[in-house]
Order: sequence, then C-alpha cells, then structure tokens
Amino acid sequence: MPQACRHCGEELDVIVVNITNDDAVLAEVLREIRLLRKDVMSKLDDAVAALGDVQTELEKVGADADRIIAQLQALANGELTPEQAAQVNQIVTMATAVRDRLAGIDASIDAVSPDAPVDQPAV
Repeated sequence: MPQACRHCGEELDVIVVNITNDDAVLAEVLREIRLLRKDVMSKLDDAVAALGDVQTELEKVGADADRIIAQLQALANGELTPEQAAQVNQIVTMATAVRDRLAGIDASIDAVSPDAPVDQPAV
C-alpha cells in the first residue's frame, strides 16, 4: 500500500513488518533483507561492468573518429580522385549513421533517468 515519505512526501510502496519477539520470524525477515541486498548489489556490479564496457567502446569510437578526421584533413589539401571522393562519401555516410545511433543511445539513456522512482521488490 503506497504511503507518503516522511521526508520528501513522495509516494512510496512500503513493507509493513509486525515486530515480534519470535526469533524465527525475525530470522526470516533478516534473511529476506540479506537476499534483497545481495540481489541489489549483484545488479549494481553488473551495471558498473556494463558501463565500463560502454566507456571502452566509446573510446574506440573516439579514436576512429580522430583517425577519420585526420584522413579527411589530409585529403582536403589536394584535389580528390574519383576513388577518394567515393571514400569520402562512404565516410560521410558512416559518420552520419554513427552520429544518429549515438543520438538514439543518448535519448534512450535520458528516458531512463536515475531520478526515476524504482519499483520496490515484493517481500
């Protein structure tokens, strides 16, 4: 049942636990908390690893872009042969596609804001 947070007023799903002196019940509650914590920590580890992979791939794209820019600057100093003109057209097509894909990735990341409320797991 959603309730308002005492600090920020945001509506939250809460877990109501009746406090008891029953050691078995308390042990079960603690076990559930530990399982939830382990699951969350595992997901955070996965997210950190995935973001590390993203960073590596972005560095590769940056290096490729730098190389292509250098090649284009070298070509700009002279007249292009038909083969070079075709290569430039391919580079423009590729660069446009990469730009559009990166813009799409950025938009999808913006849609999953870290400030968005997170669903609470059922216990």
